[in-house]
Amino acid sequence: MTKAETPKVGQIVLHQFLWADEQASGRTEGAKARPCIVIAVESPAGGHGLRVTVLPVTSQPPRVGATVIKIPDALKTRIGLDPARPGWMVIDAANVFTWPGFDLVPHRMAGSSGE
Repeated sequence: MTKAETPKVGQIVLHQFLWADEQASGRTEGAKARPCIVIAVESPAGGHGLRVTVLPVTSQPPRVGATVIKIPDALKTRIGLDPARPGWMVIDAANVFTWPGFDLVPHRMAGSSGE
């Protein structure tokens, strides 16, 4: 994925994901770049870029009360994650930004073609 590419639903991107607790503490950017799954790409009225919604992928045990989907080892391998580490997609924590956004990290990951 490069910043010049058009985002696609299902694509994996590296994004400085900002968790709600980080934002509540005054942060404006996530502590680290993490793999995120693009779940929506919209063209807002007025035609000012694309609005992209991403969900984070984490290897940390889910927070109490979080809604997550465990990522199977075969899928982790396909998208370029270490299958030996646990992995979850957190579905109740989303970031929305205008593509490409300052918090998008250019990087090509396996499975990032949106297939």
